[in-house]
Amino acid sequence: MLVHQFRTSVGKPPGLVITYDTIHLIGAGGNGAPMLMRLHKIHTTLRALGRSGLKVIVWDMDTVSPSNIGRQPFYPADIGRNKADVLISRLKMIDPSIHHWQARSERFTQDSEIGNTLMVITCVDNKEARRAVHRAVFETERALYWLDLGNEADSGQIVLGEAKHLRRTLRLPVVTELYPEILDESIPEDDSPSCSTEEAIRKQGLFVNEIVVGHAADLIWEGLHKGTVTKPVIYVSTMRHTVNSVGIDPEFYKRKGFKPGRRNNPLIIKV
Repeated sequence: MLVHQFRTSVGKPPGLVITYDTIHLIGAGGNGAPMLMRLHKIHTTLRALGRSGLKVIVWDMDTVSPSNIGRQPFYPADIGRNKADVLISRLKMIDPSIHHWQARSERFTQDSEIGNTLMVITCVDNKEARRAVHRAVFETERALYWLDLGNEADSGQIVLGEAKHLRRTLRLPVVTELYPEILDESIPEDDSPSCSTEEAIRKQGLFVNEIVVGHAADLIWEGLHKGTVTKPVIYVSTMRHTVNSVGIDPEFYKRKGFKPGRRNNPLIIKV
């Protein structure tokens, strides 16, 4: 089996996590809010294993609207408040170990300061936000990994990739390499907000976000705890009740337009 391998063994922290422990979560809505809850669970479990845990910084400029109630972990009293602020404040009330976690009630741009970062997770619903991350993370030396979650009405996909600057013989491609149309600014966006819960449910299944996030969080945990990632691309369908994962397969990457070479062939990566 082809494996993306951190230099570690089960129960011992991967080498990267000793140096980098910050995760930037971009988006605190349908995918982002449940992802934050799972990152907190990972943090708590890492600490229980004697490790230092994570630092999470959440970016979202949106406020809670009535259509978010029920579909996302917000309540009527939250309406009008910033999503990132609400979620981080709530977690800090119950867990003092995350006093260093932060909420950024602003849009993430290619110029946003992120420092030395283990991973950027995009839980966004438009290409513009992904293009900003592509320029800020993939094309610079500001993060090691980019995990992208995307949803349709009853399906979703998860792509874990590595930043271009990493000096590897082999490298996992990021979502904009597998789906280069994201970078095409001539393709119109389809991210109009829903005005009611009923409209939101017509546009997207009630539980698709939770299911996609669950698989993405398990992928993060596999890397942080076991030190290996075997399935960096995952496709989920709630309509068919199926989950299809793709291993580190050079033929799959080639079909998607990613051309493996000496510096970017995704066969096996060793840190």
